Amino acid sequence: MKTSLRNAGQVFGSIQLTLVLSIVVPLLVISGLAIYMGFGAVERALNDRLQEDLELVARAASGPLSRAMQEKDELVMGDSLKSIFRIGRVSGASVFDKGGARIASLGLADTDVGNSASAEEVINSGELGGAFRWVDGQSVFSHFTPLVADDGRIQGLLQITRRRSDFHELLASSRLWAVSIWSALAITIILVVVLGHYGAVGRHVSRLLSTMAGLAPGHWRLDADARVRAEPVRLELACLNVVRNACQAARSEVILSLHRDDNEWEVRVDDDGPGIALEKREAVFEPFYSTRPAGEGTGLGLAVVSSVLKEHGGRIEIGNNDAGGCRMSLFWPVEAAA
Repeated sequence: MKTSLRNAGQVFGSIQLTLVLSIVVPLLVISGLAIYMGFGAVERALNDRLQEDLELVARAASGPLSRAMQEKDELVMGDSLKSIFRIGRVSGASVFDKGGARIASLGLADTDVGNSASAEEVINSGELGGAFRWVDGQSVFSHFTPLVADDGRIQGLLQITRRRSDFHELLASSRLWAVSIWSALAITIILVVVLGHYGAVGRHVSRLLSTMAGLAPGHWRLDADARVRAEPVRLELACLNVVRNACQAARSEVILSLHRDDNEWEVRVDDDGPGIALEKREAVFEPFYSTRPAGEGTGLGLAVVSSVLKEHGGRIEIGNNDAGGCRMSLFWPVEAAA
């Protein structure tokens, strides 16, 4: 029985581990992947939005700058660059000629973009372009816009920069939200699984294991004053057979109690099962007779109990209890005081 209880405890522990491995871990992995993929989409959207902002600012300023460059009007060119800072949050704005040499600038800007692949691509294609790069020791997103003359030729470039940290501030905030959401989800899942398992299964299993531990061999003890004339192993065998029968017949409850009556002790076992019909009460003590369906009982349990009690000068009686179930009463002679 002790081995069985240990095995039951191990099974109970393995059930909890199985729940964690089969439910909690997959849910956390799936939710983590979903949040990671969602965050990647948010990151790309933020990058696109910040780049689009620079593109809109560049388009608005490219017209006046193209005319000022064509007319070599440095005053208008300077005012146009200043207006860029008022339109949007930028780190620098510069105008370069077709060869990549800087003509005018404000804020964070390159001194020469002749060796810039993104600048060369814009000059050759006439399309807008940009990339993350280092300018004056700082990581920025550099956006290039071609400045087109009235005859359609590209006469220079407008560069607008924004610090990479501006992107990172928004992304860091998004990461914080993603981690917070995943952590809250993880805690919720763990609480639901652990508390749900305990409420639905765990507390009942714990109670059952505790009850079974109290019924394990070696825990069958009568009160100190309950001295009977009986061989301990045989007494335990008789009581265990009666309790096992009661557990098999009971719907939900088995009650054991000890009573003193004159010169004998009564071990009373009550269950809330269907009881035993009056006409069958004598037959149940016969060998190989069983009230259970064929194949589910040997019919030797109560026959053994009756034999043990007769050997010790006791007896067994069958009756009904207040719950309508069966009451088995085992009477043992009281041992005379020495």
